[in-house]
Parts: sequence; C-alpha cells; structure tokens
Amino acid sequence: THIQNLDKLLGAQKGQIQTLEQSVTQKETHIQNLQGTLLEKDQVIQKLLISISKKNENVERLIKSVEASFAKNKELKIVFFRGEYGLREMAIKIENLAENVNRLKRSLKQKEQHIRNTEPAWRELQLAQKSFLYRLSLLGRRFAGWRASARKRVNIFFKAIPFGLEVLFREGPSAFLRKLKLYIQGDLPHTSINNDYQRYLQKIKFFNPPFSKIKKTIGSLHYQPKISIIIPVYNVKQEWLNKCIGSVRSQFYQKWELCLYDDASTNKETIKCLEVWQEKDPRIKVKFGTKNQHISGASNDALKMATGDFIGLLDNDDEITPDALYEVVKALNKNKDLDFIYSDEDKLDMDGNLCDPHFKSDFNLDLLLGHNYICHFTVIRKSIGDRVGWFRKGYEGSQDYDLFLRIIEKTQKIYHIPKVLYHWRKIPGSTAAEYSEKSYCYKTSLKALTDYMHRNKILGEVKKGITPNTFRVERTVIEKKLISIIVPFKDRPELMEQLLKSIKQTTYKNYELLLISNNSSEKKVFEVIKKYKKYDERIHLFEYNVPFNYSEINNWAVKKAKGEYILLLNNDIEVIEQDWLREMVSHIQRKEVGAVGAKLLYPNDKIQHAGIIMGIGGVAGHSHKYLPDPRYGYFSRPHLIQDLSGCTAACLLTRRDVYEKVGRLNENELKIAFNDVDFCLKIRKAGYLIVYTPYAKLYHHESISRGSEDTPEKKKRFERECGYMYQTWGETLKKDPYYNPNLTLEHEDFGINI
Repeated sequence: THIQNLDKLLGAQKGQIQTLEQSVTQKETHIQNLQGTLLEKDQVIQKLLISISKKNENVERLIKSVEASFAKNKELKIVFFRGEYGLREMAIKIENLAENVNRLKRSLKQKEQHIRNTEPAWRELQLAQKSFLYRLSLLGRRFAGWRASARKRVNIFFKAIPFGLEVLFREGPSAFLRKLKLYIQGDLPHTSINNDYQRYLQKIKFFNPPFSKIKKTIGSLHYQPKISIIIPVYNVKQEWLNKCIGSVRSQFYQKWELCLYDDASTNKETIKCLEVWQEKDPRIKVKFGTKNQHISGASNDALKMATGDFIGLLDNDDEITPDALYEVVKALNKNKDLDFIYSDEDKLDMDGNLCDPHFKSDFNLDLLLGHNYICHFTVIRKSIGDRVGWFRKGYEGSQDYDLFLRIIEKTQKIYHIPKVLYHWRKIPGSTAAEYSEKSYCYKTSLKALTDYMHRNKILGEVKKGITPNTFRVERTVIEKKLISIIVPFKDRPELMEQLLKSIKQTTYKNYELLLISNNSSEKKVFEVIKKYKKYDERIHLFEYNVPFNYSEINNWAVKKAKGEYILLLNNDIEVIEQDWLREMVSHIQRKEVGAVGAKLLYPNDKIQHAGIIMGIGGVAGHSHKYLPDPRYGYFSRPHLIQDLSGCTAACLLTRRDVYEKVGRLNENELKIAFNDVDFCLKIRKAGYLIVYTPYAKLYHHESISRGSEDTPEKKKRFERECGYMYQTWGETLKKDPYYNPNLTLEHEDFGINI
C-alpha cells in the first residue's frame, strides 16, 4: 500500500515536472520574442538618436542665424532708441514753442491795441520834439546818461580791483594782463538771468496745481507731523515782520506753530507788532527777551518754545512760499526717515520783485565745504538738532552754516527739494544784498569750517576761495604714492614739446610718464621725446599701433603702468599751475573718492571744462563751457571744489583698484566718445564720489590732435556711441543729482529752463 501511494505521488510529481517543462519552454519562447522586440527598439532608438542629432545641428544653425541677425539689428535698435528719446525731447520742445507762440500772439494783439490807443499822443509828441525846448532838454539828458554810464564803469572797475589783485599775486603779471584784457573787451558778468527768471515764473504759474487739488492731497497724506518754525526777532521793520508772519499763516499745510523770540528789541514798532500777532493766532508763540543775546542765543530760546517734530528756520524779514511746508511734508511721506530737508531759494528786492534764483545741487559735501550753498529753506528733525546742541554762540553771521556742518556728521538722510520755497529779502546791509558789508560772516564761516576739519580729523588748512564768500579746503597729501600718467598720442611734435616742457614744473615729483604712440609717423615727435627722456628717467615710450581706440589704448597702457594712481591725460594739455597734481592727489587719497577732475581752459582763457553735467545736449555737456575764467559763473560753481557726476578724461586721476573694479574703459562700444562719461557713471554706481577741483588748472587745446567728427564714418560711429549711452544710462542722463531740473539742458551755461 505504501509503495502504491509513493507511485501515485511520483506520478503526480512527474505531471508537475512536465507542466514546469512546458512553462519553461513557453518562457524561453517569450524571451526569444522579447529579444527580437528589443532589437527592433534598439534600431528605432538609433534612428531617433540620428534624428535628434540632425535636429541639434539645425538648432545650432538657427541660433547662429539669430545671433547674426541680432548683431545686424543691434545698431538699428540703438538708433531707434536714440530716435525715440529724441522724439520725446522734440515733443516737449514743440509744446513749449507752441505755448511761446500763443503767448507772443496775445502780446502782439495787446501791443497793437496799445499802439492804436497811443497814436494821438504820438502825433503830439512828434510836434513837441520839433520845439527848441525839447532839443535843449535832449542835450541835458545825454549828459546825464553819460555821467550814469561813467559812474557804472567806475563802480565795475572798483569791484574788480580785489579780484584783479588776487590774480596778480597768485598767477603773476602775465595772467593779470591777459584777464584784464578779457574784462575790458566786455566779458562782464551775465545780467540777463533775472529777465529769464521772470519768464520762468510766468511759465510755472500754468503748471502749479489749484489749491483744491493741493488740499485734497494734504488730506490723503498718512504722515502729518507738526512743524515748528522759529524766528529770532530784533528791531525789524513792522512791514517786513508782517509779511514774514503772513507768509507762514498762508501755508497750505496747516499743522504748524510759529515760535518768535524777541532779542530785547529797542524798536517799539517791532514790540507792538509782535504783541498784535500774539493775540491773533493761538499757533503763534511769542517771548520777549530782556537781554540781547544775538542771533544764536535768540534762536535757541525760540527753540525752547517748539513742540513740533521738525524745526523750520526763517529770518524775521524773509518769506516762505505758500506751498513750502506742503512740499516738505510731501517729501516726508515718501521717506519718513529724513532728518534734514532743504530747498531752492530766490531773493526779494526792495520793490517786491523776485530775482537771483538759486537752483541748487542735491546734497554735495565738497560744495558745502566751499560755501553754504544750502542756506534756505531748511527743515531739521528736532531730535537731530537736540543731539548737536543747535546754535553755538560765537558763530553769529554763520550760525546756520556751523549748524549744518555739525548735522551732516550725524545723518546721511538729507533731501533736496528742487523748487523755490524761500524768498530772501535784499535789505541794504543784509547778507542777501552784499556779503562784503558783513566781514564778520567770513571770519565765523572760516571758524566753522576749521572746527569741521578738526572734528573729522582732516589734515589741511581752510583758505580764502577764488570768489567772494567762498573757501578752499586745502588737504594735506598723506602719502606721495607713485602716479602713472598715461598720454596717448599720434604725431604732433609741437604738442608733445609743449606738454613735456610744461609738465616739468610740476611740484609733485613721484610720477612716471607713459607716452603711448598710436600709429605715429613723424620722426620729429620721437626726437622730442628722446630729448626729454635723456634727462628724465621717469619718461617711458611705448608703441601700440592699432586703429585708434582711446579706451583700448588706455586699458593696454594701464597694464604697463606701475603706479597705484592712474592719471589719464591728453597730449594736447599744457600745465598752468605747478601744484595741479598735488591738488588732485589730495582728493584721490580719500577712500570715498573714485576719480578727480581738473579745470581746463582754452588758450584764450575761457573755460573748456569745469566738470560734466549729465543730459546737456542729450548725453552730457561741460559745465560753464566758453565762460571767461575771471567770471564767477552760476553761484561760483566753476571756481569751487565740488562733487559731480563726471569729469573729462582729458585730465582724470583715479586709483588702480577703482579702475579695475568698475571694468576699465569700454573699448567695445565706446572707442572714442563718451568713454569717460560712462567710466565716471560706473564709478558713481559703485558708490564713489567724483571730485572736481578748480585748483588743478591746465590749458586744453581740445581735439587738436585727432580732429572733429567731420566724416560720414565718424558721424556714424558717434551716433552709435550716443545710442549706447541712451540705452545703458537713459534714466541717469535725465536727472543729474549735482545739477537742477530747473536749469537748461540745451546749453552749458547753467541758464534757466524756460
């Protein structure tokens, strides 16, 4: 039985084995089928790979085609951008011209009507002019006119004496005679600015928003701080004090208080006027002092009454515009953290006419060290003023200047409103009328600046500036590092002789002079160099004979240079003042400064360069170009050390680390024009200052070596470079922080934008 059972079990296992064998056979068949399928798929994949490879080749060809197309269209794109920019500018000009035409038409109609109305009187006048008495009076008037003209010439002569003496002692007899000739030939200070200002005032009336709109805007402002206006008062005429207080009460923005402190006035009219105002408005606070403390002490006592978050400074005979506080609060709503706000200003003459507008730079430290350009209208956060102790006794006449210099040490949150918000009254004997009548102002300003240098550990000396009411901070050169002076040139041996001869007089001796010949062919220029090189081992001659590319030549030369400081210098430069290089080094040694520029004159002593202003003429222009050097210019700007957006590379000092950090000169898009403007804008973008100093003064025989843009090829290249600048720096070119939107972009004379 057991054996039978085992047989049955063995039979069953044989059946299972057969079933497994059949299954294995089926799987082997399936595997064979799968292998066949895999072979087919491998073939398909190979075909796909071949197809993808072909498509990649097509894509690469397409990319190359697109790149080639983009390269071809890039120039058109730049030209289109420039054209679009130009059209916008043209539209604005057309709109202004249309407005001027309409105004002229209205004026013409009025004049025609006036002529018709005065025609009878004109006939009577013609009859009167034929009489003997009229002819006799004509002789008298001519004599009176001659006397007035002579008196005017004498006044001009005596006003010119201090400046003439300064030129004589500083620059010598030859410079004195040269500038005297310019003065006699009629290069007198520009006098039409007030006529332009009257036209400007008429223009802005059309653009000022109505009071209803301003009121609505004020209601929508989230931040509405109280502003305390302080006025120290002393023996001011009732008429001027009434106008001053009235200007505060006329403010669109009403959240203010007025703190008047009378500094023991002896004028009963002044006292009575203050008593009347004290009763009129609860926002007006008046306190009467018993002892005269002068303006600093009186201002501090006025501050003791103030409860506002901000303090506005106002003199007792001046006025602020109705929108003054409104504009300040608008600025604070854009940035609540502002600590120091100032505006543009003008003056009020004794007839009530507005004149002498000062359209200012945004905050400009070096300009402020030259004179108090900030002045009025200023609003200061009270907590900042409290920190510095407000006004100091002993600085009367320059108490505001001293305060500003101490405030800028505590905050960088400074904002400029480019709009006239303050009218400074020109009362005879006041600083607004004549600075020289207050010589103590000069002494206290000098004292305030000297204190600033001591507090900030600036080695040097404060000296009298080139023009009245200005100063020069002459910094000590800490370390006389090697300067590599790079001069590209092509032929022109007479220019090379002039350059090498004049540069010998330089007082700063630690320099090397790298002369880079670019395709020169005249043997004489090499003979000149050899003559000077023989006696001066600092002179090195190199040849870099490529098609002229100013940027590439200088970039190549910098690699050869050994100095820590790099000076880019044109070959058509002639040194005037021996101390020019030391003066430039005194600024480039400052860690916050990235480049330093010089004052350049034409051979006829007219200014060729006093810094670069962005946007003038499209891309950029030179400040005060063609202005005779003896003239003051716009608020002495050509004669003051200041921060600017750029300076020409005809004479530009920088540091090697800065040169490399900003990517050197652009030798691809800006081979000749605007490479210095682009370079300076890159320096500014990197966070450095660019300083212009008039105390480094040289002659520039501009573009005499390479010529002007007078061929179709040069013009085309110039247009491409303009297009690149518009495309790269478009918005930056529209608003130069060191200029003012109320000044013209059509000329280089700081004229008013009308």
